[in-house]
Amino acid sequence: MKRLILLLLLAGCRAGDGTGLDESGQPVADNPPPPDSPQPTLAQLQQQVLTPVCATCHSGANAPLGLRMDSLEQSAANLIGVDSVTDPSLRRVEPGDALASVLYLKLSGDPAVGSRMPLGQAPLSDTALESFRLWIEQGAIVETQASRFFVTTAQTNLVADELRLELTFNTTLDPGSVKEGQVLVWAESGSASRLVNVSHVHLHFPQQNRLRIGIDSQDLGADRLSIQLNHPSVANLVSQQGILLDGDGDHFEGGAFSHVYQF
Repeated sequence: MKRLILLLLLAGCRAGDGTGLDESGQPVADNPPPPDSPQPTLAQLQQQVLTPVCATCHSGANAPLGLRMDSLEQSAANLIGVDSVTDPSLRRVEPGDALASVLYLKLSGDPAVGSRMPLGQAPLSDTALESFRLWIEQGAIVETQASRFFVTTAQTNLVADELRLELTFNTTLDPGSVKEGQVLVWAESGSASRLVNVSHVHLHFPQQNRLRIGIDSQDLGADRLSIQLNHPSVANLVSQQGILLDGDGDHFEGGAFSHVYQF
């Protein structure tokens, strides 16, 4: 009778049959489902579209409107965060917003920006268009081939009593390299200036290559805010590839990034 009970207990808990264990006898971890589709990269778009299709015209010193796209470096420098020559209210590529990016609008044939591109050639496939859209919507990141780390766009927006400065970088940011205390904010009125307490500063990371700095502006009594980060005496922002932020745009790592907002 005892033997029968023991067998029933073992059967009930499936002891010893190896179910749910790996070769070492450890529980098998659940594998996350694979992503629906790989994230498009500028390097892929360069290889598959920009070089073989766009660069047939957009290359060399005589590229239309100075827009060279014959290499990854040229495409990144001439597209991301660069104002459109034909419509300065738009950028060639607005990171995070394909519908505000002339490149995507041109490729998709939006009549608001003129003729569809590539001019005189077959339109891009729906798959290629979707790759461009996703790349832009996901931040227009330039992957590890990037040799510099810099700000491509800086936008300010006043929401209620919070001033928001949103920075977009050319490649992915290491979020661990920036803390609230590294963002220096001065409240300025006339010639008077005072450093704002760090408790007024809040950081958010909406995308891998974007940093949103929120500043509680209520009761600061300021005509303008002067914002600075990446100051060498405080700390540097770093990309996921370990590149220091070129804050002052001199093409060398380091240097403070500054932005002034006038109320």
